[in-house]
Amino acid sequence: MKVLGEEKFYESLEPLFRFYEERVSQQDIKHYGMATWTALLADPNEINISLEKVIELALSIAGQNHHFHFIQLPYNIKQNQANTKKNQ
Repeated sequence: MKVLGEEKFYESLEPLFRFYEERVSQQDIKHYGMATWTALLADPNEINISLEKVIELALSIAGQNHHFHFIQLPYNIKQNQANTKKNQ
């Protein structure tokens, strides 16, 4: 995101999500997702990925039956922001 900028970042996800939805239709995969160390945990005024915008993109491509089902980020006793931080 930092290199591309926010608008380009979300634009670049579109062909990727289309690719994965096509892989689902070809029965190569069942679901897809994204992984990040900090971008989903960052505050909106920082460089972050908006889960809401990502879901909106999946919905615009494949509707309610999209196959974007997973996110992966650090979650442990010292990095518990996924549970405690209300940024998404």
